Amino acid sequence: MRRPLMITALALTVACAPGTRESNGNGTWVGTITTEGNVTTVINEAGSVWGGTARLVEEASIGVAVGAGEYMLGEIASLYATDDEIYLLDQSVSTVRAYDLAGSHLRSFGRAGQGPGELGRFTRGMVVGSNGRIYVADLTNQRINIYSGEGETVGAFPLPTRSASGMAPMVFADNGGIWLSVRVPGDDGSSAQSGFQVHTAEGPVGDPLLVPEIGYERLSVRVQGRDLGAVPFAPRVVWTFSYDQALIAGASDRYAFQMIRPTGETTLVERFWEPVPVTTEEADYWRRFTVAGFGGGTEWNGENIPDHKPAFMQFLPSASGEVWVLRQGDGGLGECDLEPEEAATSGFDQDVIACLYPNLFFDVFDRDGRYLGSVEGFQLTNDTPPFVSGDTVIAAVQDDAGTIIVKRYRLVLPGEE
Repeated sequence: MRRPLMITALALTVACAPGTRESNGNGTWVGTITTEGNVTTVINEAGSVWGGTARLVEEASIGVAVGAGEYMLGEIASLYATDDEIYLLDQSVSTVRAYDLAGSHLRSFGRAGQGPGELGRFTRGMVVGSNGRIYVADLTNQRINIYSGEGETVGAFPLPTRSASGMAPMVFADNGGIWLSVRVPGDDGSSAQSGFQVHTAEGPVGDPLLVPEIGYERLSVRVQGRDLGAVPFAPRVVWTFSYDQALIAGASDRYAFQMIRPTGETTLVERFWEPVPVTTEEADYWRRFTVAGFGGGTEWNGENIPDHKPAFMQFLPSASGEVWVLRQGDGGLGECDLEPEEAATSGFDQDVIACLYPNLFFDVFDRDGRYLGSVEGFQLTNDTPPFVSGDTVIAAVQDDAGTIIVKRYRLVLPGEE
């Protein structure tokens, strides 16, 4: 399979001398890469390696409103793909389903229960090993189920805590274990820190890799004795773990993030950005949406809502090593037909997401920190992270009738057909 993203690693090794400036790829990326000890700083000053915006072209679709059970999808908790198969973890039926790349069903395995190979109601996290085995995190039964490539149960091992797994992907470690997200209590009894640690069937191995302390201004407000928590559009610390074993973290009040590896090698990535303004219409919608979520009797004038959107919302690691950074564009509320009070009580469905986040797009960086370009025209419709590897994107979406569909897209770079 062609993997156009990987060509962006060209000549990066010669760009690591302190103070080196380079413009390569399509001749449009300009930046500075410096290395001091085990810390490399990549400042993306202008342009991009791709020289423009990439787009997604749909190539396959899985899911129907009415039809065979294996094509009627429910709550898709996790997605994964190999060179020839697509895996969906549907927690509404506690089942893993496998399809070929054209979307034809191949087999299903797992079922609701507590016995060997069975899955609880809440499952999140799935990865396929180089040996073809499928690992599924079962948060209800507090274990990782292991299946053969044919779907037979071949083993399991316990999850460390109820906070394990989650939105970050499960990642294989060099010793055969799996990196899982954990919460580590502070030595002095302070609040727990988030991080990632290798786990095997015998338990945790080595020290956890903790999310670093990143200073930023926290915005919150108390209204009528209630803490509204994070104010809409307020910055926060965002983190995840990459498939090539790096903790990615950054505070969204600036366009900068870190990639920290277990060896101690760290890449600091910065990019110039123009803050996207929050319109008066958006601020008022979010104010009413937030107040409605607290129920009747709450009033709030919108104090502390920033006048611009955060630099980013989420990091999405690609299995081929790139980092996709989810961002909010401008354009106000877009095509929103829901009143904020209705949106607050109707569940986090497609229509609500379209109102709250109407102009999402991704910025993409190579594994060494250079800005490749943006990907537009992609609307998230649930909280299941897409799966990305090279030029393949697998995502769960929802059509106008509310039918859950999993689509396979091909990433098309600028200038490509």
